[in-house]
Parts: sequence; structure tokens; C-alpha cells
Amino acid sequence: AEFRDLKSRVDLLVGELPARQKEIFLLSRTEGLSHKEIAEKLQITTKTVEYHISLAIKSLKSNLKAPFH
Repeated sequence: AEFRDLKSRVDLLVGELPARQKEIFLLSRTEGLSHKEIAEKLQITTKTVEYHISLAIKSLKSNLKAPFH
């Protein structure tokens, strides 16, 4: 039950990410694409991919630490 609650909360938080961050994060985490593959698919640099994934992870971590109501 705890895992399900956590997964629901993470899914909700991912849904609240800015559109580009969310897109890149999901390509990485759900589709399993490498940074290089994402960069090629979206025609951006791998540094941009790394930047967006880093921001997404920071956002998720900080929001998971906050109390959930």
C-alpha cells in the first residue's frame, strides 16, 4: 500500500513538471532512452537533456520531502 501511495504521488508530481522537463524525464524513465537517444529524437544537445533531467529529479526530490495532504 505504501509503495502504491508513493508511486501515485510521484506520478502526480511528474505530471506537474514543465512540459519539456516532463517529456524528457518520461523518455528517460519510462521508455528507457539514453540521453543521446533523447537528444537525437528531440533534436537538442545531450547537455540540454541532462539539464532537464537534473531539474526534474531535484523538483521530485524536494516535493517528495514536503508533507503530502
